[in-house]
Amino acid sequence: MTYAILGWLSVSLLTLLILPYVLVRLNKQFIHTKDKRFLGVIRFLRKLHKPAGILLLVTAGWHGYLALFGRIRWHTGTALFILVLITVSLGGAFFRLKKRKLFSFHKLAALLTVLMFILHFFFPYLFS
Repeated sequence: MTYAILGWLSVSLLTLLILPYVLVRLNKQFIHTKDKRFLGVIRFLRKLHKPAGILLLVTAGWHGYLALFGRIRWHTGTALFILVLITVSLGGAFFRLKKRKLFSFHKLAALLTVLMFILHFFFPYLFS
């Protein structure tokens, strides 16, 4: 049962991680506000982004380990964990090196992570 709690915690963290991007996109395309409270929320979420990404990596790995009873094998969760690892690594590399290309790859990896999460949520054993 602990793996289920960790799974939902991972879902919450993934949502928290993509929220700043979604809010900025919505604001640019539809809302068009310069309200300091709205922008303050985005700023606050951005401060949480790095620790939440690392925490997602830990909780997702722990969730997978417990869900598979320590017998790691290839399935959608394994692919999802690898994508989370790649996304976190690219984000960390961008933070340290400040290369725009790394940020573009980080965003692409994040998109693939979200798509893989959807696949994992609905079809967890599709690959096995």
